Amino acid sequence: MTRGWHSRLIRKCVPIGILFLFAFLYYVIGYEFYISRVLLADDATWGTFFHVGFLHCLFLYCVITHLRLCLASSLRLPVYQYVKSWSPIARRMPALRLQLPTACYTPFEDDAISSLVYACDPQGTPERCWRDRCRGHWKPPKMRHCRLCGECRFFFDHHCPWFNNDIVAPTTLLPFLVFTGVTPVLVLLACRQLVYCTWIHVRTLWHLGHEVPILNDWFWTNRWTWVLGPVCHPLVGLFLASFHVEASPYGNGDIFSTSDPRPTFRLPLALLLACILSIITASLCLSTMRQLWYGNFTVDTERARSLAKLQKRVGLSPELQLKKRSLEPPEYFWVPQKQSVVHVSPDLSTHMYNDDRSWMSNIRRYLGLSSSNPFEFSPKFLHLLLK
Repeated sequence: MTRGWHSRLIRKCVPIGILFLFAFLYYVIGYEFYISRVLLADDATWGTFFHVGFLHCLFLYCVITHLRLCLASSLRLPVYQYVKSWSPIARRMPALRLQLPTACYTPFEDDAISSLVYACDPQGTPERCWRDRCRGHWKPPKMRHCRLCGECRFFFDHHCPWFNNDIVAPTTLLPFLVFTGVTPVLVLLACRQLVYCTWIHVRTLWHLGHEVPILNDWFWTNRWTWVLGPVCHPLVGLFLASFHVEASPYGNGDIFSTSDPRPTFRLPLALLLACILSIITASLCLSTMRQLWYGNFTVDTERARSLAKLQKRVGLSPELQLKKRSLEPPEYFWVPQKQSVVHVSPDLSTHMYNDDRSWMSNIRRYLGLSSSNPFEFSPKFLHLLLK
């Protein structure tokens, strides 16, 4: 499938835009407030130095983690050897460079995996992948194909546009969860002292925009400006009022003064962007942890939703029927103990990987914090195959 250059350009620009967002937030909140006003104040204490230093450590960690996730590269491994002798690869990764385990282009040998339990067709042929750059390698449990990267990944969770890279367990999934968990905490600790000051700026700019005749006549009372929408309209109005302040001697204090501030739009904008950033990252962290709780990945949930939608439709085209079959859970498995193919109901095969005994074991296994092999099927499912 040919992908447009514009979509590739957008995917490459999004991570750079996130870095520019970090730079803007640090300039307004980190430099202008915490360094210029708090840290260099005459009444600064050791507690102030510790608090500002702690916030800078959290911010530096978020920036470094973002770069690590953006620069993670593929690590090609023989599929059979990796599945057979799995070890938590996250424990032996370099400190700054993350790698994404994927299949190397080795000749496919059916007899090599005959000692393993694997999904197959009724004739016992293992599932292979021929899409994009894949060359018919065996697809073991929890290996999914990323259409944006053009290759399969072990323990693929999703392709994150924030980093233009794949989130896979455990190499990039653990840093991703820590990044999305630390960011809301950083925003809460850094912005809690600026809420009241931001409210003063918004209130002052709002009244100023209505009091200045040119702004009131040209923007606030002009009905055509409401084409911007109920959200963008007041934001643009506040920005125009701030631009008017920059061109006039309005206010004598600095922008963080609560008595006589010089109102500016960049402080409310920084706080708004920080809040949006924290809400999105917190949602990503909670949703991903919820999937791991049940032993699933984000891609598993999305595939189940797509399958449910296709099952409700009547009169599917051949292309949609082929897509529906690709989304259905496997029904046939090769069992080496029986030396035969065993058929399992699709309702039961959806729970073949998650451990029903403990949610903690699911999380530890896929984050590389446990020695258990995540390629292995759940004990309950193995017992069902051997009956």
